Amino acid sequence: MFAVTLARSYKSPFAGVWMSLGHAIIEVPLILLIYFGFARFFQHSAVQVALSLAGGLMIIWMGIGLFRARKEVVGKGKDLPYNGVVAASS
Repeated sequence: MFAVTLARSYKSPFAGVWMSLGHAIIEVPLILLIYFGFARFFQHSAVQVALSLAGGLMIIWMGIGLFRARKEVVGKGKDLPYNGVVAASS
């Protein structure tokens, strides 16, 4: 998130706001689910493994995308392939 925030901040002064919004899109529903009784669901080992794998794969996918886009971003001044909300919520 830090690298994407830095990259996006060169284009928009609101990059931090968009990153926070994207992060909140994921975090707020999870907090509400836990509050309303889904804590037991998240304690099952199968759910933890599934969430860990999904999160790890998403981070790898985003990292590969950043490495692929870096030549265009640095050389041609193009923007990143996704916005701050998508990057923070991933």
